[in-house]
Amino acid sequence: MLREEDLTLEKAINTCRAAESSKSQVKILTGSEQACYSVSQKKWRNSAKPSRPKY
Repeated sequence: MLREEDLTLEKAINTCRAAESSKSQVKILTGSEQACYSVSQKKWRNSAKPSRPKY
């Protein structure tokens, strides 16, 4: 940030926010911070099966 010629408070805040966001995304991608989402499978009853068109 010290290399920025017209550094304002708003530019400094935006730069820091972008750096923090990038850092958290790198953690997620490298596996340092694990994000896990479960997927559940709905079981259909015989009477509730979606109908398929017959050709």
